[in-house]
Amino acid sequence: MAGGGKKSSHAAAAVPKSGDGEQANNTTDLNSFVKSQDYANYFCTYSYLYHQKEMLSDHVRMNAYYRSVFDNQECFRDKVVMDVGAGSGILSVWAAKAGARKVYAIEATSISKHARTLVEHNGLSEIVTVMQTKVEDIESLPEPVDVIISEWMGYFLLRESMLDSVIVARDRFLRPGGALYPSHCTVYLAPCRTPLAMQRANELSNAMNNWDRFSSDIQAQYDVDLSCLRTPYYTEETEYSLQTSQWAEVYPSQLAGVGAPMLELDLNTCTVADIEVIKANVTMQISMPAGVDGDDEDTAMGEAAEAPAAEQPLQGIVGWFDVEFRGSEKNPAQQLHPPVVLSTAPDASGATHWGQQLFPVAPGAVTVRDGDVLHAEVKLERREENHRLLRLYFDMCKQPKGTRPKDVDWNAQVALRWNID
Repeated sequence: MAGGGKKSSHAAAAVPKSGDGEQANNTTDLNSFVKSQDYANYFCTYSYLYHQKEMLSDHVRMNAYYRSVFDNQECFRDKVVMDVGAGSGILSVWAAKAGARKVYAIEATSISKHARTLVEHNGLSEIVTVMQTKVEDIESLPEPVDVIISEWMGYFLLRESMLDSVIVARDRFLRPGGALYPSHCTVYLAPCRTPLAMQRANELSNAMNNWDRFSSDIQAQYDVDLSCLRTPYYTEETEYSLQTSQWAEVYPSQLAGVGAPMLELDLNTCTVADIEVIKANVTMQISMPAGVDGDDEDTAMGEAAEAPAAEQPLQGIVGWFDVEFRGSEKNPAQQLHPPVVLSTAPDASGATHWGQQLFPVAPGAVTVRDGDVLHAEVKLERREENHRLLRLYFDMCKQPKGTRPKDVDWNAQVALRWNID
């Protein structure tokens, strides 16, 4: 199971070099190296029960998946089910309890031993087969599957790139017309005000003050001038503080506009190419509740002040996702009007373990008033150094309230970008 979870280090590893005359073995060695690094950077995180416990404790997540199975029990009864990224095995257990004839629980990490124990303990070993392997490494199964269920979603939906594995499983093993749970996804963006953005700016200021003191000490004690390194250090710290997204628990009162869809996916038909690089035009209208100020601790928790909102700095863009469990056109879910939905949107009762992704905006970069419209050309792509991490580009211009789109100066764009680590 992907599930976002706690962030782990994803430093890009150096590729081992070979000398002349070794190219015959180089491809094999490189593939083995890449797989081992992918395991070290990603898969191993999910092999610990503490991490599974964090996801199992997320009741929004758990209730949505439980309902997706048992509100649609007829869609699982007597069916062959594949659980991609089975983790603890709980989705496989539910599928079996819902009446599945056979369940293949596919899990790449050593948590599979605990999944197997859980299956045995619940008396389902005759139905559920736990396989410790990546789905990409499975060449065949005894039979095609009728349903694929998977909790593959990472931060901002696509971080971790586990959807690739679900698409491979669909194309390789799903019977024509078979169903996927979940089946549809939407990513949203909205302008927001939050003290976290200012905190990140303060971190940058403190880091540079610390550098200046450090540089002066080196000059005084060792007679070496480090001033030539101040600019690259500033670039480094800016990328960390203001150009890297952050897990956040954003409250609805902090939103400065309604969430606008950036991406909509039908898992029955989408391809890996569709999600490697995503481009979209997003329009967001600013809607400032009277006096809501993200710098204030009370209003950040949802209590509005009395004074009307004037022009204010846009402190950030917040992103979240919803997934729906509709099945497929030929095998639709029973619970379809409305379908079961798992939402990670800002909620007054608190966040899921995915939280929301906060994309901080540098102080003063953009100011907005109630009624302004933000137009953004958005690009989301995978990072070259690690395909499981992302980078979001956000080229934005403002249409002031009362003006028309044709009056907007499209050359006056603010270019923003953030890493999603």
